Amino acid sequence: MTIRRDVVDEVVKRKGNRDGETAGGPELFTPGVTAASHYSCRRCCRRRHVPRSPGTAKPATPQTSAAPATDAHARYMGGHDPTHTNSPMHPSSTQPPSTLNHHRHRSSTKPSFKILVSSYLLPFMSLTPVARMAKCDCFLYFAYGSNLLKERIHINNPSATMLSVGKLKDYRLDFNHFSQRWQGAAATIVEAPGEHVYGILWEVNNEDLTNLDKQEGVHKGIYRALEVEVETTDGELMQARTYQMIRPLEEDRRPSAVYMNVIIKGARQNGLPEEYIRFLEQIEHNGYSGKVNLGLNLDQQLPA
Repeated sequence: MTIRRDVVDEVVKRKGNRDGETAGGPELFTPGVTAASHYSCRRCCRRRHVPRSPGTAKPATPQTSAAPATDAHARYMGGHDPTHTNSPMHPSSTQPPSTLNHHRHRSSTKPSFKILVSSYLLPFMSLTPVARMAKCDCFLYFAYGSNLLKERIHINNPSATMLSVGKLKDYRLDFNHFSQRWQGAAATIVEAPGEHVYGILWEVNNEDLTNLDKQEGVHKGIYRALEVEVETTDGELMQARTYQMIRPLEEDRRPSAVYMNVIIKGARQNGLPEEYIRFLEQIEHNGYSGKVNLGLNLDQQLPA
């Protein structure tokens, strides 16, 4: 913080006048002259006074020719007119050189806070979800099955980053098609007006799109990709990619216990609603809780 020397000197002078003595230099206030007779010079920081009787009009400021635009800007920003005799930049000025730092106006090369906000922050804040995804070269993926678990999705999609808990309306969670990997039926979503499915919105780099499609068996006709509208915890609706099984219904559509444990663990890990987690815990499974090999190739696990 810069301390204005002229302000300190003025305070000292005023105190000296109140005590009946002058503190350094001529008296600032003339005896018998009211405070109303003093005025501040708008062209410099020093105080001036004109002894006049109370009620006398303030002397008019001499009219001068218009200053150049640069000088006007300097005065507006806190600088001084170099032609003013009381200016520290005038050759006849008695002000010490140390006061020059105070009279320097703000550098025009430094952007203001408003410029910084409008140039850097606002463009990112105003981006739509679609534009934001395009800017980061990624897409949104809504996971509701084993990919709820971070460690699971990162096996094939290491770029996945959690964005938010998501709610997919007018769908319900279901299971179908025996998975060699999980030794039970795999999760899917089915249209169901009035119902909903909770899951996770992941931001995934576009370079992992092929890996995700392959993991879900799109090329084998097991799942198909869908574009759905998912509601975030903030109430924002976002377009996301998800997958729906297109295999014929099988007689035994129970998932394995180990598969359900992965789903429930992922739901707890990412903060899905407790009511929905209790719903997942009540789903009937086939009792298999053995080992699973998540490194298996999808083509070997789910033959056409």
